[in-house]
Amino acid sequence: MRKVYLVIITALSSLTCTTISAQVDSTIGTNVSGGATNNYKTLAHALCDGLPSDRQKANAIYNWITHNIKYDVKALKKTSLEPDKVEKVLKRRKAVCDGYSKLFTALCDEAGLKAVTIDGYAKDWMFDNGDQMYIPRHAWNAVYVEGKWHLVEATWGAGHLTQEPGWFKKLFGGKKNPFATGKLKFKFDYDPTHFLMDPLTFRKTHLPTDPLWQLTDSMMPITVFEAGDSAIDKFNSKYSVLVENLPELDRINKLDEWKRSQETAKRITDFNPRFRVEMAFKYHADALDSLSTALVNKSTSFQALVSAKDELKKAEKEIATQKSTISTEYSVLKKKNKTKNLDAKEHIRKLTSDNKSQMAACKSRINSANNRFKAVVNKEKAAVKKNNLLLTAKPGTAVKLKEEDATTPGLMTIESAVDKGNARIQELKQIIDDKKKLIEATQKQNDKRLDSLALSFRVCDSALVKETIARLNMHDNYDDEVIKWNSIVKKTRLNDLDTLQKYFFAGYDSTLIYYESARASHWEQLEQYRKNFKEIEKYKRRNTKNTAFLSQYNAMVNEYNNSNEAYMQLLSDFASYIQENKSIFTNVVNLYKRQEKLVEYMKKSEDTRKKLEEENLAKKEAFDKKENEKQRNAIKATTKKIEKVLAVK
Repeated sequence: MRKVYLVIITALSSLTCTTISAQVDSTIGTNVSGGATNNYKTLAHALCDGLPSDRQKANAIYNWITHNIKYDVKALKKTSLEPDKVEKVLKRRKAVCDGYSKLFTALCDEAGLKAVTIDGYAKDWMFDNGDQMYIPRHAWNAVYVEGKWHLVEATWGAGHLTQEPGWFKKLFGGKKNPFATGKLKFKFDYDPTHFLMDPLTFRKTHLPTDPLWQLTDSMMPITVFEAGDSAIDKFNSKYSVLVENLPELDRINKLDEWKRSQETAKRITDFNPRFRVEMAFKYHADALDSLSTALVNKSTSFQALVSAKDELKKAEKEIATQKSTISTEYSVLKKKNKTKNLDAKEHIRKLTSDNKSQMAACKSRINSANNRFKAVVNKEKAAVKKNNLLLTAKPGTAVKLKEEDATTPGLMTIESAVDKGNARIQELKQIIDDKKKLIEATQKQNDKRLDSLALSFRVCDSALVKETIARLNMHDNYDDEVIKWNSIVKKTRLNDLDTLQKYFFAGYDSTLIYYESARASHWEQLEQYRKNFKEIEKYKRRNTKNTAFLSQYNAMVNEYNNSNEAYMQLLSDFASYIQENKSIFTNVVNLYKRQEKLVEYMKKSEDTRKKLEEENLAKKEAFDKKENEKQRNAIKATTKKIEKVLAVK
């Protein structure tokens, strides 16, 4: 796994660990008097003399380098680099990985420790699972202590590069453009976990060109390294046993650079056929050997020179082959960068579109709630006014007409109308009770939906924040740091939340319908009571002796008053329900606005990442082509020497 601190645009990376390894003393070697640090030999003795074990000596050297040597940021902008020399590193207190590893080796040698600089492949911030490795662009060390070789990564252990963008400052009160990139700087951030690392863990991020330096009995293929952590873990669990004291490593370490290249080139090339430069070095070294033979042994000089020319042709062919892969490699990476950007933009587009859609739905219901609330309040006022106008006088207060017999058609018609009214009142009572039960059940169901909605919002919001942070740290759709949270966002935000909100809205809308239906039935019931009152009043003016019929008036008044109170309570509950849900919709809109802001950060971060990756790929491609040209020129120079010698002969 990789960690990029804000914006890193180089192969320099840093892994974090919250605990210090038990095998590392983080205190020794950090401070040495100034005069002793100007010369690596003096420094080695100042660091190591008096320490009882090789482990402690190596530890002190690691600590001093990681506390005192900065990463050379300016070197990143160059398309051509000269190899770092130890003296220069100590003088400038700056280096790239080559300088870190060479200084470690030199200090160890002077302190009597066996150490070697290892060239290899490292996964930088732009690496994605499945990327093919062509040219090794990193260096680290192995040191021999306690009868075993151990791996040391001083470059990553020293710290990390940071390019703190304006958004970070803005979050803490700054006023700068939130997405303007800052100046790239190195920040010391000592990490003891890169000293004496476990080889199986180490090869998740680093792979040596010479597979022997994997320090295991089974050489993990580069294709497994390229596939990512899961493939590496599977390979490690199935095949690998540590072999950290292989005699062949001691023998190789004693060879000079040219001899080492001649002996290991085929193994290195077989391990990664895409890397041809090592074979070119071998053929070049063979040619130089033949040239030396020709200059020393006159009798075989011609044949040796011809052989040298043949070796140089082979070397030139390897360099040409490597050159052809440069364009292929960067063409694939550039295309992938565009694809990643398009994928991210589509993801961001869906989030943005869905955000707008869901916010619009909430805002629509807020507006509707405002209008509906006003309507309910108006109905409350109307109900109060209507009730105040209700005839409160006792029966018989109106002008009395001539007494009629109860069997007259007119009075019987009134009795029938009141009976029908009473029957309708009972029907409406049942309807109202049924609607209230539906309201209660639907509200309970919606309360549960609201709980689920709130939980999904929490999960989604947390995942969205973490995905945004990962993207702000220049991770992309191909990185585990994004993939993990991206999948949760897609599920919770674009599926669960949308579905839950849809059902919540449906429950809310149904409840409104039930409330309105109950209100209308209640109002009809009250109107029916009022009609019955009028009918009974009419009856009383024409007949006062039918007490069986007239006696229901007072009971009906009580029923009416109870019904009216229930109606007013229903209106109050209706209004409260509308207001409560309006508040919920407002809160949901605010949540969507927050997410909208996060998505905007994601969008601009992805634009920044794409641009930075384009710039880095362009720089790396230019660097590789420049190096290839230098290698070709070195071969041409040797060819001219041979041709000059042949011309004399």
